[in-house]
Amino acid sequence: MFEKMTTILEELSEKQIWQHIYDSYSERNFVDKNKQKEYLSIINNFDYERIADSVLKETFKFDLARKHQINKIDSQKKKDIYIFPYRDEMLLKVIASLLSKHFSMHIAANCHSFQKQRGAKTAFRWLLNRADLSPHFCLKLDIRNFFNSIDPTDFLKKLPDAIRSDGVLYRLLQQLLLNEKVLLEDGKLIADKKGLMAGTPIAPFLSNFYLKTLDDYFWERQILYVRYSDDIIVFGNEVEVKAYAEKIENYLQNIGLELNTEKTKIYPPHTKWHFLGFSYCCQTIDISENALAKMKGKIRRLAALLNRKRMKNSWSIEKTSYIFIRRLNKKFYGIQADQNELCWARWFFPLLNTNKTLHILDRFVQDKIRFAATGHHRKLNYKQVPYSLLRKINYLPLQSAYFMFKTDFENYEQMVLAKLRIK
Repeated sequence: MFEKMTTILEELSEKQIWQHIYDSYSERNFVDKNKQKEYLSIINNFDYERIADSVLKETFKFDLARKHQINKIDSQKKKDIYIFPYRDEMLLKVIASLLSKHFSMHIAANCHSFQKQRGAKTAFRWLLNRADLSPHFCLKLDIRNFFNSIDPTDFLKKLPDAIRSDGVLYRLLQQLLLNEKVLLEDGKLIADKKGLMAGTPIAPFLSNFYLKTLDDYFWERQILYVRYSDDIIVFGNEVEVKAYAEKIENYLQNIGLELNTEKTKIYPPHTKWHFLGFSYCCQTIDISENALAKMKGKIRRLAALLNRKRMKNSWSIEKTSYIFIRRLNKKFYGIQADQNELCWARWFFPLLNTNKTLHILDRFVQDKIRFAATGHHRKLNYKQVPYSLLRKINYLPLQSAYFMFKTDFENYEQMVLAKLRIK
Protein backbone atom coordinates (compact mmCIF):
# COMPACT_ATOMS: atom_id res chain seq x y z
CA MET A 1 0.00 0.00 0.00
CA PHE A 2 1.21 3.53 -0.79
CA GLU A 3 2.63 5.21 2.31
CA LYS A 4 1.74 8.88 2.64
CA MET A 5 4.73 11.23 2.69
CA THR A 6 5.15 12.79 6.12
CA THR A 7 7.55 15.53 5.02
CA ILE A 8 8.35 17.09 1.68
CA LEU A 9 12.02 16.69 2.60
CA GLU A 10 11.81 13.00 1.73
CA GLU A 11 12.26 14.23 -1.83
CA LEU A 12 15.81 15.31 -0.93
CA SER A 13 16.95 11.75 -1.64
CA GLU A 14 15.94 12.06 -5.32
CA LYS A 15 18.96 12.69 -7.52
CA GLN A 16 17.09 14.59 -10.24
CA ILE A 17 16.27 17.57 -8.06
CA TRP A 18 19.96 18.03 -7.14
CA GLN A 19 20.90 17.53 -10.79
CA HIS A 20 18.44 20.27 -11.77
CA ILE A 21 20.11 22.70 -9.36
CA TYR A 22 23.52 21.85 -10.81
CA ASP A 23 22.32 22.16 -14.41
CA SER A 24 20.62 25.51 -13.77
CA TYR A 25 23.75 26.92 -12.18
CA SER A 26 26.04 25.59 -14.91
CA GLU A 27 23.97 27.28 -17.64
CA ARG A 28 24.54 30.74 -16.22
CA ASN A 29 26.72 33.26 -18.02
CA PHE A 30 29.18 33.64 -15.15
CA VAL A 31 29.95 30.50 -13.16
CA ASP A 32 32.18 30.09 -10.12
CA LYS A 33 34.20 27.04 -11.16
CA ASN A 34 34.88 26.03 -7.57
CA LYS A 35 31.19 26.14 -6.72
CA GLN A 36 30.29 24.24 -9.86
CA LYS A 37 32.88 21.56 -9.02
CA GLU A 38 31.55 21.23 -5.46
CA TYR A 39 27.95 20.96 -6.66
CA LEU A 40 28.92 18.20 -9.08
CA SER A 41 30.89 16.40 -6.39
CA ILE A 42 27.83 16.36 -4.12
CA ILE A 43 25.96 14.52 -6.87
CA ASN A 44 28.67 12.20 -8.19
CA ASN A 45 29.88 11.14 -4.73
CA PHE A 46 26.29 10.58 -3.55
CA ASP A 47 26.78 13.15 -0.82
CA TYR A 48 23.20 14.30 -1.46
CA GLU A 49 22.00 10.93 -0.12
CA ARG A 50 23.95 11.40 3.09
CA ILE A 51 22.68 15.00 3.39
CA ALA A 52 19.09 13.84 2.84
CA ASP A 53 19.48 11.05 5.40
CA SER A 54 20.84 13.40 8.08
CA VAL A 55 18.09 15.95 7.38
CA LEU A 56 15.37 13.30 7.74
CA LYS A 57 16.97 11.97 10.93
CA GLU A 58 17.21 15.60 12.14
CA THR A 59 20.94 15.35 12.77
CA PHE A 60 21.92 17.78 10.01
CA LYS A 61 23.53 21.02 11.20
CA PHE A 62 23.96 24.08 9.01
CA ASP A 63 27.38 25.69 9.02
CA LEU A 64 27.51 29.34 9.99
CA ALA A 65 26.61 31.88 7.34
CA ARG A 66 29.20 34.49 6.45
CA LYS A 67 28.01 38.11 6.41
CA HIS A 68 29.18 40.29 3.52
CA GLN A 69 28.58 43.91 2.61
CA ILE A 70 28.09 44.69 -1.07
CA ASN A 71 27.44 47.93 -2.91
CA LYS A 72 23.94 48.71 -4.01
CA ILE A 73 23.62 49.30 -7.75
CA ASP A 74 24.22 52.96 -8.64
CA SER A 75 24.40 53.94 -4.97
CA GLN A 76 27.04 54.72 -2.37
CA LYS A 77 25.07 52.69 0.17
CA LYS A 78 25.86 49.12 1.07
CA LYS A 79 23.63 46.19 1.91
CA ASP A 80 24.21 43.06 3.98
CA ILE A 81 23.97 39.62 2.42
CA TYR A 82 24.62 36.20 3.90
CA ILE A 83 26.46 33.38 2.17
CA PHE A 84 26.60 29.74 3.24
CA PRO A 85 29.27 27.19 2.26
CA TYR A 86 28.59 25.45 -1.05
CA ARG A 87 27.09 22.31 0.51
CA ASP A 88 24.55 24.23 2.57
CA GLU A 89 23.85 26.64 -0.28
CA MET A 90 22.99 23.79 -2.62
CA LEU A 91 20.77 22.19 0.01
CA LEU A 92 18.93 25.48 0.50
CA LYS A 93 18.40 25.76 -3.26
CA VAL A 94 16.84 22.30 -3.28
CA ILE A 95 14.64 23.14 -0.29
CA ALA A 96 13.57 26.41 -1.93
CA SER A 97 12.55 24.42 -5.00
CA LEU A 98 10.51 22.03 -2.87
CA LEU A 99 8.84 24.88 -0.99
CA SER A 100 7.83 26.45 -4.29
CA LYS A 101 6.50 23.14 -5.58
CA HIS A 102 4.40 22.32 -2.53
CA PHE A 103 3.37 25.60 -0.91
CA SER A 104 2.93 28.30 -3.57
CA MET A 105 -0.85 27.98 -3.26
CA HIS A 106 -0.63 29.40 0.27
CA ILE A 107 0.77 32.75 -0.91
CA ALA A 108 -1.71 35.62 -1.26
CA ALA A 109 -3.21 36.03 -4.73
CA ASN A 110 -2.02 39.65 -4.99
CA CYS A 111 1.61 38.81 -4.13
CA HIS A 112 3.58 38.14 -7.32
CA SER A 113 7.20 37.79 -6.14
CA PHE A 114 9.56 34.80 -6.50
CA GLN A 115 7.09 32.25 -7.83
CA LYS A 116 6.95 30.16 -10.97
CA GLN A 117 4.67 31.67 -13.61
CA ARG A 118 4.44 34.90 -11.60
CA GLY A 119 6.53 38.05 -11.56
CA ALA A 120 6.63 41.71 -12.52
CA LYS A 121 4.72 41.10 -15.75
CA THR A 122 1.86 39.25 -14.03
CA ALA A 123 1.68 41.94 -11.34
CA PHE A 124 1.43 44.72 -13.92
CA ARG A 125 -1.03 42.83 -16.10
CA TRP A 126 -3.25 42.06 -13.12
CA LEU A 127 -3.57 45.78 -12.45
CA LEU A 128 -4.05 46.77 -16.09
CA ASN A 129 -6.74 44.15 -16.66
CA ARG A 130 -8.87 45.52 -13.85
CA ALA A 131 -9.03 49.23 -14.48
CA ASP A 132 -7.78 52.25 -16.34
CA LEU A 133 -5.28 53.34 -13.71
CA SER A 134 -4.86 56.92 -14.96
CA PRO A 135 -7.79 58.52 -13.04
CA HIS A 136 -6.67 57.02 -9.72
CA PHE A 137 -4.27 58.25 -7.09
CA CYS A 138 -1.31 55.87 -6.86
CA LEU A 139 0.41 54.98 -3.59
CA LYS A 140 3.87 53.44 -4.06
CA LEU A 141 5.65 52.05 -0.98
CA ASP A 142 8.99 50.39 -0.37
CA ILE A 143 9.95 48.44 2.76
CA ARG A 144 13.43 49.17 4.06
CA ASN A 145 15.85 46.21 4.30
CA PHE A 146 12.93 43.78 4.11
CA PHE A 147 14.55 40.33 4.29
CA ASN A 148 17.04 41.16 7.04
CA SER A 149 14.53 43.07 9.18
CA ILE A 150 12.00 40.25 9.54
CA ASP A 151 11.77 38.89 13.09
CA PRO A 152 12.44 35.15 12.59
CA THR A 153 10.46 34.13 15.69
CA ASP A 154 7.41 36.07 14.51
CA PHE A 155 7.96 34.82 10.97
CA LEU A 156 7.89 31.17 12.02
CA LYS A 157 4.55 31.78 13.76
CA LYS A 158 3.12 33.29 10.57
CA LEU A 159 4.01 30.37 8.31
CA PRO A 160 0.98 28.55 6.90
CA ASP A 161 -0.24 25.49 8.80
CA ALA A 162 0.82 23.28 5.89
CA ILE A 163 4.47 24.15 6.61
CA ARG A 164 4.17 24.21 10.40
CA SER A 165 2.60 20.74 10.35
CA ASP A 166 5.59 19.34 8.43
CA GLY A 167 7.62 18.79 11.58
CA VAL A 168 10.95 17.91 9.98
CA LEU A 169 10.81 20.91 7.66
CA TYR A 170 9.63 23.29 10.36
CA ARG A 171 12.35 22.31 12.80
CA LEU A 172 14.99 22.64 10.09
CA LEU A 173 13.76 26.18 9.39
CA GLN A 174 13.92 26.91 13.12
CA GLN A 175 17.54 25.77 13.21
CA LEU A 176 18.38 27.87 10.17
CA LEU A 177 16.65 31.10 11.21
CA LEU A 178 16.92 31.23 14.99
CA ASN A 179 20.68 30.82 15.21
CA GLU A 180 22.02 34.38 15.53
CA LYS A 181 25.67 33.42 15.13
CA VAL A 182 27.34 34.51 11.88
CA LEU A 183 30.88 35.03 10.65
CA LEU A 184 32.13 38.35 9.38
CA GLU A 185 34.32 38.53 6.27
CA ASP A 186 37.43 38.50 8.47
CA GLY A 187 36.24 35.33 10.24
CA LYS A 188 35.14 37.03 13.47
CA LEU A 189 32.15 35.36 15.15
CA ILE A 190 29.28 37.67 16.13
CA ALA A 191 25.61 37.53 17.12
CA ASP A 192 23.47 39.20 14.47
CA LYS A 193 19.81 39.99 13.96
CA LYS A 194 19.81 38.61 10.44
CA GLY A 195 16.13 38.02 9.68
CA LEU A 196 15.59 35.77 6.66
CA MET A 197 19.13 36.48 5.43
CA ALA A 198 19.19 38.31 2.11
CA GLY A 199 21.43 36.52 -0.36
CA THR A 200 20.42 33.01 0.68
CA PRO A 201 18.43 30.87 -1.78
CA ILE A 202 15.54 30.32 0.59
CA ALA A 203 14.85 33.92 1.69
CA PRO A 204 12.96 35.21 -1.39
CA PHE A 205 10.24 32.54 -1.47
CA LEU A 206 9.81 32.42 2.31
CA SER A 207 9.43 36.20 2.52
CA ASN A 208 6.17 35.96 0.56
CA PHE A 209 4.40 34.51 3.60
CA TYR A 210 5.29 37.21 6.11
CA LEU A 211 2.88 39.91 4.90
CA LYS A 212 0.03 37.59 3.90
CA THR A 213 -2.35 39.10 6.46
CA LEU A 214 -1.78 42.53 4.93
CA ASP A 215 -2.09 41.17 1.39
CA ASP A 216 -5.32 39.37 2.26
CA TYR A 217 -6.82 42.54 3.78
CA PHE A 218 -6.65 44.31 0.44
CA TRP A 219 -7.60 41.24 -1.60
CA GLU A 220 -10.75 40.57 0.40
CA ARG A 221 -11.90 44.18 -0.07
CA GLN A 222 -11.16 44.07 -3.82
CA ILE A 223 -8.79 47.02 -3.57
CA LEU A 224 -6.32 47.58 -6.42
CA TYR A 225 -3.21 46.45 -4.53
CA VAL A 226 -0.18 44.42 -5.61
CA ARG A 227 2.96 43.43 -3.72
CA TYR A 228 6.25 42.23 -5.16
CA SER A 229 8.50 41.41 -2.21
CA ASP A 230 9.27 44.78 -0.57
CA ASP A 231 7.50 46.86 -3.27
CA ILE A 232 3.81 47.68 -2.77
CA ILE A 233 1.48 49.64 -5.02
CA VAL A 234 -2.16 50.50 -4.30
CA PHE A 235 -4.79 52.69 -6.00
CA GLY A 236 -7.86 54.66 -4.95
CA ASN A 237 -9.08 58.19 -4.48
CA GLU A 238 -7.06 60.72 -2.49
CA VAL A 239 -8.75 59.99 0.84
CA GLU A 240 -8.46 56.23 0.33
CA VAL A 241 -4.78 56.11 -0.56
CA LYS A 242 -3.87 58.29 2.43
CA ALA A 243 -5.80 55.89 4.66
CA TYR A 244 -4.10 52.92 3.00
CA ALA A 245 -0.68 54.51 3.59
CA GLU A 246 -1.43 54.94 7.28
CA LYS A 247 -2.74 51.40 7.63
CA ILE A 248 0.25 49.85 5.88
CA GLU A 249 2.75 51.92 7.85
CA ASN A 250 1.09 51.03 11.17
CA TYR A 251 0.95 47.35 10.25
CA LEU A 252 4.63 47.29 9.35
CA GLN A 253 5.64 49.16 12.50
CA ASN A 254 3.77 46.63 14.64
CA ILE A 255 5.93 43.81 13.25
CA GLY A 256 9.22 45.70 13.36
CA LEU A 257 9.42 46.84 9.73
CA GLU A 258 9.65 50.36 8.38
CA LEU A 259 9.00 52.13 5.11
CA ASN A 260 11.76 53.64 3.02
CA THR A 261 10.51 57.22 3.01
CA GLU A 262 12.67 58.13 0.00
CA LYS A 263 10.84 55.57 -2.13
CA THR A 264 7.35 56.00 -0.67
CA LYS A 265 5.15 58.46 -2.52
CA ILE A 266 1.59 59.33 -3.56
CA TYR A 267 1.13 60.19 -7.25
CA PRO A 268 -1.88 62.28 -8.38
CA PRO A 269 -4.06 61.03 -11.25
CA HIS A 270 -2.67 61.27 -14.79
CA THR A 271 0.95 61.56 -13.60
CA LYS A 272 3.79 59.14 -14.16
CA TRP A 273 4.52 56.49 -11.53
CA HIS A 274 7.07 53.68 -11.40
CA PHE A 275 6.83 50.04 -10.36
CA LEU A 276 9.25 47.13 -10.86
CA GLY A 277 11.31 48.82 -13.55
CA PHE A 278 8.34 50.13 -15.53
CA SER A 279 6.78 53.58 -15.72
CA TYR A 280 3.09 54.24 -16.36
CA CYS A 281 1.40 57.45 -17.42
CA CYS A 282 -1.96 57.83 -19.19
CA GLN A 283 -1.88 54.22 -20.43
CA THR A 284 1.71 54.53 -21.74
CA ILE A 285 4.05 51.88 -20.34
CA ASP A 286 7.78 52.54 -20.65
CA ILE A 287 11.03 51.65 -18.90
CA SER A 288 11.39 53.63 -15.68
CA GLU A 289 14.06 56.29 -15.23
CA ASN A 290 15.64 54.23 -12.45
CA ALA A 291 15.83 51.08 -14.59
CA LEU A 292 17.34 53.13 -17.42
CA ALA A 293 19.92 54.65 -15.06
CA LYS A 294 20.90 51.19 -13.74
CA MET A 295 21.38 49.81 -17.24
CA LYS A 296 23.36 52.87 -18.30
CA GLY A 297 25.59 52.33 -15.27
CA LYS A 298 26.26 48.72 -16.26
CA ILE A 299 27.02 49.72 -19.85
CA ARG A 300 29.28 52.57 -18.72
CA ARG A 301 31.25 50.20 -16.45
CA LEU A 302 31.53 47.63 -19.24
CA ALA A 303 32.83 50.31 -21.62
CA ALA A 304 35.48 51.39 -19.12
CA LEU A 305 36.53 47.77 -18.49
CA LEU A 306 36.85 46.90 -22.17
CA ASN A 307 38.70 50.14 -22.92
CA ARG A 308 41.31 49.20 -20.30
CA LYS A 309 41.58 45.67 -21.70
CA ARG A 310 41.88 47.07 -25.23
CA MET A 311 44.85 49.20 -24.24
CA LYS A 312 46.48 46.46 -22.19
CA ASN A 313 46.10 43.75 -24.85
CA SER A 314 46.35 45.94 -27.98
CA TRP A 315 42.93 44.84 -29.22
CA SER A 316 41.71 46.17 -32.54
CA ILE A 317 38.63 48.38 -32.84
CA GLU A 318 36.69 45.51 -34.35
CA LYS A 319 37.66 43.00 -31.66
CA THR A 320 36.79 45.38 -28.81
CA SER A 321 33.45 46.23 -30.40
CA TYR A 322 32.70 42.56 -31.01
CA ILE A 323 33.34 41.60 -27.38
CA PHE A 324 31.19 44.52 -26.18
CA ILE A 325 28.29 43.56 -28.46
CA ARG A 326 28.52 39.88 -27.54
CA ARG A 327 28.12 40.81 -23.86
CA LEU A 328 25.18 43.08 -24.65
CA ASN A 329 23.43 40.42 -26.70
CA LYS A 330 23.50 38.10 -23.68
CA LYS A 331 21.98 40.75 -21.45
CA PHE A 332 19.45 42.20 -23.86
CA TYR A 333 18.35 39.14 -25.83
CA GLY A 334 19.55 36.12 -23.87
CA ILE A 335 21.90 34.97 -26.64
CA GLN A 336 23.95 32.04 -25.27
CA ALA A 337 22.41 32.63 -21.84
CA ASP A 338 20.46 30.40 -19.46
CA GLN A 339 16.83 30.26 -20.55
CA ASN A 340 15.81 31.34 -17.05
CA GLU A 341 18.27 34.21 -16.91
CA LEU A 342 16.89 37.72 -16.88
CA CYS A 343 17.27 39.63 -20.12
CA TRP A 344 15.72 42.90 -21.17
CA ALA A 345 13.64 41.45 -23.98
CA ARG A 346 11.91 38.86 -21.79
CA TRP A 347 11.37 41.32 -18.96
CA PHE A 348 10.33 44.52 -20.72
CA PHE A 349 9.09 43.87 -24.25
CA PRO A 350 5.80 42.09 -23.34
CA LEU A 351 4.50 45.15 -21.47
CA LEU A 352 6.05 48.13 -23.25
CA ASN A 353 3.86 50.08 -25.65
CA THR A 354 6.41 52.77 -26.55
CA ASN A 355 9.97 52.74 -27.83
CA LYS A 356 10.94 56.11 -26.35
CA THR A 357 13.43 54.85 -23.75
CA LEU A 358 14.71 52.11 -26.05
CA HIS A 359 15.72 54.86 -28.51
CA ILE A 360 17.62 56.67 -25.75
CA LEU A 361 19.36 53.48 -24.70
CA ASP A 362 20.32 52.53 -28.28
CA ARG A 363 22.10 55.86 -28.75
CA PHE A 364 23.86 55.46 -25.40
CA VAL A 365 25.00 51.93 -26.24
CA GLN A 366 26.46 52.96 -29.59
CA ASP A 367 28.32 55.83 -27.95
CA LYS A 368 29.84 53.54 -25.32
CA ILE A 369 30.85 50.89 -27.86
CA ARG A 370 32.73 53.58 -29.77
CA PHE A 371 34.37 54.82 -26.57
CA ALA A 372 35.49 51.32 -25.57
CA ALA A 373 36.95 50.75 -29.04
CA THR A 374 38.78 54.11 -29.30
CA GLY A 375 39.18 55.51 -25.80
CA HIS A 376 37.62 58.82 -26.90
CA HIS A 377 34.30 60.66 -27.04
CA ARG A 378 34.53 62.54 -30.33
CA LYS A 379 32.92 62.90 -33.75
CA LEU A 380 35.79 60.99 -35.36
CA ASN A 381 34.47 57.88 -33.62
CA TYR A 382 31.67 57.67 -36.19
CA LYS A 383 34.27 57.19 -38.94
CA GLN A 384 36.50 54.86 -36.94
CA VAL A 385 33.55 52.77 -35.72
CA PRO A 386 30.84 53.18 -38.36
CA TYR A 387 27.37 51.75 -37.89
CA SER A 388 28.05 49.33 -40.76
CA LEU A 389 30.85 47.77 -38.69
CA LEU A 390 28.54 47.39 -35.69
CA ARG A 391 25.96 45.57 -37.82
CA LYS A 392 28.69 43.38 -39.35
CA ILE A 393 29.64 42.13 -35.88
CA ASN A 394 26.04 41.41 -34.81
CA TYR A 395 24.85 44.64 -33.19
CA LEU A 396 21.04 44.67 -32.98
CA PRO A 397 19.37 47.86 -31.71
CA LEU A 398 16.78 47.38 -28.99
CA GLN A 399 14.24 49.30 -31.05
CA SER A 400 14.59 46.87 -33.96
CA ALA A 401 14.19 43.87 -31.67
CA TYR A 402 11.19 45.46 -29.98
CA PHE A 403 9.41 46.06 -33.29
CA MET A 404 10.09 42.45 -34.28
CA PHE A 405 8.58 41.33 -30.96
CA LYS A 406 5.46 43.43 -31.48
CA THR A 407 5.10 42.43 -35.14
CA ASP A 408 5.52 38.66 -34.79
CA PHE A 409 5.69 37.51 -31.19
CA GLU A 410 5.56 33.79 -32.00
CA ASN A 411 8.59 33.96 -34.31
CA TYR A 412 10.43 36.71 -32.42
CA GLU A 413 13.33 34.62 -31.10
CA GLN A 414 13.98 33.04 -34.49
CA MET A 415 13.91 36.50 -36.09
CA VAL A 416 16.47 37.82 -33.58
CA LEU A 417 18.76 34.85 -34.21
CA ALA A 418 18.42 35.38 -37.94
CA LYS A 419 19.27 39.08 -37.60
CA LEU A 420 22.34 38.15 -35.61
CA ARG A 421 23.18 35.38 -38.06
CA ILE A 422 23.19 32.77 -35.28
CA LYS A 423 22.05 29.26 -36.15
